[in-house]
Amino acid sequence: ALAQVLTYATQQSWYSEFYNALPLYNGMKMKSGTIGGSKAFAGIHTNKQGKTYAFAIIINNYNGSPKSLVEKMYQLLNVLK
Repeated sequence: ALAQVLTYATQQSWYSEFYNALPLYNGMKMKSGTIGGSKAFAGIHTNKQGKTYAFAIIINNYNGSPKSLVEKMYQLLNVLK
């Protein structure tokens, strides 16, 4: 549902302001969040071919280190580049 909301945002008159307010992580405009053992990234990315993706990744109960989780999440997101 979060990716659907982000897709909706791309069609709104205020989208450019919203997009420009997103921080840049791993070369992609996204917001991160952590709460109660869960880690999430959600954002919007336009790849080299010009295709725009809205994405949301939420991971719960990961047993490894926080750093290794972020690295793995970046690897997943790199597929969109």
